[in-house]
Amino acid sequence: MQVRRAMAPMQAAALTVLLAVRLAGAAGISQAACEQTGANSYRISFEGGPANGDVAVFASSRADRIDTRTPLVNARKSPVEVTVPGTGRVYFHLKPPSGPVRVVSVRRLPLEGAPNFRDLGGYRTTDGRHVKWGLVYRTGKFDKLTEKDYQYVAGLGVELVCDYRMDWERQQAPTKWPGVPRPTFLVNSIDSYTRPAAPVGSSPRNAMPVNYWWLDGALEQFALTFRHLAVGSLPTIFHCTAGKDRTGVMAALLLGALGVPHETIMADYLLTNTYLVPDSKIPELAAAIQKRQNLATPPDPDTVRAMSGGVNPRSMQALFQMIDEKYKSVDVYLRDVVKVTPADLAAIRSRLLEP
Repeated sequence: MQVRRAMAPMQAAALTVLLAVRLAGAAGISQAACEQTGANSYRISFEGGPANGDVAVFASSRADRIDTRTPLVNARKSPVEVTVPGTGRVYFHLKPPSGPVRVVSVRRLPLEGAPNFRDLGGYRTTDGRHVKWGLVYRTGKFDKLTEKDYQYVAGLGVELVCDYRMDWERQQAPTKWPGVPRPTFLVNSIDSYTRPAAPVGSSPRNAMPVNYWWLDGALEQFALTFRHLAVGSLPTIFHCTAGKDRTGVMAALLLGALGVPHETIMADYLLTNTYLVPDSKIPELAAAIQKRQNLATPPDPDTVRAMSGGVNPRSMQALFQMIDEKYKSVDVYLRDVVKVTPADLAAIRSRLLEP
């Protein structure tokens, strides 16, 4: 028989204090965001800072460490405006008096020739961890990058560029990566153009399908990307031509594998519209489409975005629905359909997640 002894009052009090500290640290800083407001100026916002004491804000060229001793500012409230001289990528480390340091940076990189070049870091998972910054990027083609852009990208230390474009797309818009060292370029073509023939008697497919009908033909390409991430080919950039559909699905699968919730994945997916087809342009674009196609009324905003280089939320909703209904989880879908091994998924989570 096991005899349970009553906890001494001092032990109970110590345990209560310890749990309170752990819970406070676990809550920590959340909802951290960063917006570049000028050439060297940034606005940093966050929630969940300490009730007493300041949050020390450090600027660093590295996401994995603080490389300065003196904070830019000690912030008691959010948002806070900071100025960082120089060029290149900046990561801000938010250090409260207790609890974990939270890293934040700009989501969209300030490139002249790639308006949709984004970092997948910073997203919170369902178990309270966060995706590391500066390790996985998503974008479209590179052919419009300027010399200044390439200088900025060179500072990212990219190890792998995974290109989902077809050969003819690469010929039309070749990537000209200047200088050395050069990352490894992985030609990993996904055909999202050649539609299978519709069965006899069926309705023709829409010009802009609401779901990703080409997905089954892309499984090997996505699996290869996961294998590279698992062995540490980081930082990685994956991209297609527009950086929205083939790239968007890979981003959704990766974030899902890391435990990022659907609503956050959808928000990331829709950032393409924010950067490529902002709300302010919708009326003008709708009027142009109406006139060009001789429509009785202007098309709805989702249609306008889909026809103007944006994304339709129904496409990602269809992907979520298919995975949830058929496979119950992204993990099962990746294991049974994409053929990503549990060991590879564990390795990716270990490399890409922080507490």
